[in-house]
Amino acid sequence: MSKALITGGSRGLGKSIADALALKGWSCTLVARDEPKLKDTISKLKDPKQHNYVPLDLSKPELIEDAIGPLFIGKDYHLLVNCAGKTDRSLVVNTSITELQSVINTNLTSSLILSKLAAKAMMRRKINGSIINIASVLAERPMVGSVAYVTSKAGMVGMTKALALELTRSKIRCNAILPGLMETDMGEMVNSKLFDQLLQGDVKKDVVDLVMFLVEHESITGSTLTVDNGFTVR
Repeated sequence: MSKALITGGSRGLGKSIADALALKGWSCTLVARDEPKLKDTISKLKDPKQHNYVPLDLSKPELIEDAIGPLFIGKDYHLLVNCAGKTDRSLVVNTSITELQSVINTNLTSSLILSKLAAKAMMRRKINGSIINIASVLAERPMVGSVAYVTSKAGMVGMTKALALELTRSKIRCNAILPGLMETDMGEMVNSKLFDQLLQGDVKKDVVDLVMFLVEHESITGSTLTVDNGFTVR
């Protein structure tokens, strides 16, 4: 049974990705802060006993290796999906340094650390694995009030390309998906429920389908794929 590690897996897009993988027979490990939500999500996946979770605050990078590292010992993880997301809510000049760092840590730093841990485990166990980073169209088309978020997601795009380059010899693929805005007001967009607002209707389904596509197609790496109903070209 193939195993996947999904951050932000207790809700929203991460939960939908876990649902899709579970239906295909994958064993999922979900990572998020809210343990009750994690338990509830696991209970609703196909074959709940095949899945597990790790309650973890990804804004605290110093905790990640000790919490996640042991998962890879003696186990074959074929997929990492970095899907956790946090936004800033105000103009950068009005945002505290603590909050700026929290957004960067949650979105970018944690993804880099987890990618390192996953890639190292895949290489050690000779797994042709896949890393999928959920970035954002805001990495390419910023909006007011989201500087830290845009910075972190643009960083994920760069990280994706660099990882793909470094890991290709080990047959580990790395790609990024950039979900887009739907009918979201510019001011309302920047809040802690970003993915619930961005990923509505067919876009959310298409992102999940694209994750499954990338999992199954081993020739694709280093790509950034936009799913936004044309938002970035308007």
